[in-house]
Amino acid sequence: MPEIAARSLTTPEEIQRFYPTLHDLLAAYFDEQTRQLLAQPAAQLLPDSPFSHHREYLFALMMNYMDMLQPHRLAYRQMQRAWPTSPRLSRVLLTHAQQFLQQALQKSQLLSWLPATTASLLILPAWLGVLRAWHQDEGPDLSATMKKLDDQLRQAQEYWHYLPALVRRILAT
Repeated sequence: MPEIAARSLTTPEEIQRFYPTLHDLLAAYFDEQTRQLLAQPAAQLLPDSPFSHHREYLFALMMNYMDMLQPHRLAYRQMQRAWPTSPRLSRVLLTHAQQFLQQALQKSQLLSWLPATTASLLILPAWLGVLRAWHQDEGPDLSATMKKLDDQLRQAQEYWHYLPALVRRILAT
């Protein structure tokens, strides 16, 4: 906390007043990064083609998220190792992942017929798989991460086609 305070030109006490724990500070950082990413216009994420396909836009949002995390890769790897033994860290990371997915799905209008919370829970396992691939991807262009994300979205898309009929069947019973 003293290092963060020094870089912020404030005191550790002032930071602690707003963010009592490092987990609170981490959550606030993730929220701000997500807000900045989602504030970008669609044309900025897909400059070569007009925004026409919801899946491609979601893909672009997710890859830009990976680009946003890239400078913090070492810290993220350390969090990944600590995750299984830290319930608070797990809660912060999973909550943030679900919130990011809710907002990204709303912005991309993919699965717009489902409540955002439900849609984000459907794609959360795929997103966690992509994050795991990103941890292992040492390539400068993140091609393995892009391939994993594309594969996960294609697989999820196959399931999404069956959801409307499944929901109708559940509601009919």
